Amino acid sequence: MATTPRRDVSRTVLRVFGPVLVVTGLLGFAVPQRKAATSGAPAYNIFHLIFGGIGIACASSRRNRASQAFNIGFGAIDLYQAVASRRGWFPQRWFRWKTADDVLHITIGAALIVAGLCGHQGGGVPRCQPSRWAAVHRARLLEDVTHCRLGSR
Repeated sequence: MATTPRRDVSRTVLRVFGPVLVVTGLLGFAVPQRKAATSGAPAYNIFHLIFGGIGIACASSRRNRASQAFNIGFGAIDLYQAVASRRGWFPQRWFRWKTADDVLHITIGAALIVAGLCGHQGGGVPRCQPSRWAAVHRARLLEDVTHCRLGSR
């Protein structure tokens, strides 16, 4: 019986999502704010560029937990942004979100959290055990995010 190599769902998602964040930040500066469907606020574009770079670094790391931690953390930030937009909470004044941003934040935020919690996938079946995973790795999440560097371990 041939074995299927294991791959990390979270890292695969982040290998796509990190560059998308960078492109989003760049396009935010290129498209005039009055014509953009989403916020084109400079602070918001810089936010996307910075977190896109961090995401790319985490996806390039040899530590699967770095990608998982980034996806869970950034997913939570996305969900917060959707609520903050409606409530007028920080950083609404600088990011100036639009309705399209809220829809994207809810959709992408939820998807990133699921990807972060699912971990490895082998044989086409996701091994998604969020409660067990969280219990085992909770202490390591912050460490991995703060030490998200290329080529570690």
